[in-house]
Amino acid sequence: MVLTDNRLTYEGAVAALSGYPDIEVLPWESHGTAQVVIVFAEDLSNTMLGRIEQFTSARPDVPVVLVAESVSEPCLVRAIGVGVVSVLLHRQASFARIREAVVAAHKGQSDVPPAFLGQLIRHLRRLGQHDSERGSGLTPRELSVLGLLSDGLDTAQIARQLNYSERTIKSIIHAIVNNLGVSNRTHAVAYVIRAGLL
Repeated sequence: MVLTDNRLTYEGAVAALSGYPDIEVLPWESHGTAQVVIVFAEDLSNTMLGRIEQFTSARPDVPVVLVAESVSEPCLVRAIGVGVVSVLLHRQASFARIREAVVAAHKGQSDVPPAFLGQLIRHLRRLGQHDSERGSGLTPRELSVLGLLSDGLDTAQIARQLNYSERTIKSIIHAIVNNLGVSNRTHAVAYVIRAGLL
């Protein structure tokens, strides 16, 4: 599903992305079955973040790919918290590149530019020592899965490495997200790193 405030951007994105055989762009009325959401924003605003959060609160399992001109550090942190797993800057984002990000997000992978990773790391450092009481209840198996997620592996790769089915790995990730009270797998990894558990 494509989410944007700009009608011209919406129509261009739908036309371009519909040309890929592995992507079906759904209208808003069918958003309940969307498997990935692409958000186009010039400058990511609190209003757009609110719209993303409204969607992901009902569908927390659906990853969000953000394409923006610029993203401030506070908005980036909030975006990750509400389900954004990949961030592409307009100057680097061809539709072929956006398609790659969508396919990767569907596989459970994230894509954040190095400059934004630096912002996230600085933010986590500023938070200082965080109460890890909730995180201490994670099992060794859950910590193993989170460690492999932090290394950039997708669910299929993790399943092969740990000798579990992909469905089991998805269930473990779902349980971790619920137990930690976070919004997605990226946020879960950030949480346990911040808590000193990885």
